[in-house]
Amino acid sequence: KTTYLGEIKLKQQAINLPEVTVSGEKYIIDPTSTSYGGNLTSKDVENIPIDRNYQSMVALLPQANLSYYGDGVNVGSATGFENKYFVDGVEVTDPLNGFFSTYLPYNFIKEVELKAGGYEAEFQSALGGVVNVVTNSGTNELHVSAFGYFSSNSFTAHKELGLLDPTQGDFSDYDVGFSLGGPIILDKLWFFAAYNPTFANRDVSVPDFGIYVDRTLRHSFAGKLNWLASEKLRLNLAITGDPTEREAVGRNVLDPPSALENPDVYLQDISEGGVNISLNGSYSVSQNILV
Repeated sequence: KTTYLGEIKLKQQAINLPEVTVSGEKYIIDPTSTSYGGNLTSKDVENIPIDRNYQSMVALLPQANLSYYGDGVNVGSATGFENKYFVDGVEVTDPLNGFFSTYLPYNFIKEVELKAGGYEAEFQSALGGVVNVVTNSGTNELHVSAFGYFSSNSFTAHKELGLLDPTQGDFSDYDVGFSLGGPIILDKLWFFAAYNPTFANRDVSVPDFGIYVDRTLRHSFAGKLNWLASEKLRLNLAITGDPTEREAVGRNVLDPPSALENPDVYLQDISEGGVNISLNGSYSVSQNILV
């Protein structure tokens, strides 16, 4: 049935609505840049079971892959020997083989940036990726942290060795460290300091001479001073390093002999690592000019 309701007129009326905010995510593809990559902070990885070095952070990005051929992280189909590495503005790429040469735990690091593709001309000799590491800085609040890590063969499955690898037995890896940062002069001068000794021990079999212990001690450290000298002038002093001493057993022995007259060919004393220091500043000449 049809019911007639008579003539109905709609009257205009104003209605007050709450403020409406329209938002959206950035495009995954950047149409204004020829490079691609990503950034990771220490908070992104603090609960992930990865290796202690910042290299393991880079491998979490989709365009980077951890290599099992001893060349670190491969980026954009290039080997780990074709990347460039920077820590606080200082290039730390090993000039001999193109590998990274400064070990820093991610506890020291504020952020890691990876660039690949068509990056700037200043990275002209990089064929893979550009890894830029920024260590922590002090703030107006005092921050103190301490940490420790331990691993041994008791926590791992049996490791399969290649035909040319020296027989290895028990091992243990452990390290402790701390970091301290805060103000020296509020709103003017800040500091950050961190230290992390790392110990690695491995039992390696030497033909006819039994088990020898391969020992490594690495002293990783980082320090930074940030000075706001004036409203226009800012100065930054940074120091990082990883001096390392190793009593190596079986390193670079590719074809283990069946017998030895003495173990000397299996034993090496190795010193490596180094110290990096950088001083940089920025001065605002005007709103449009920065030196």
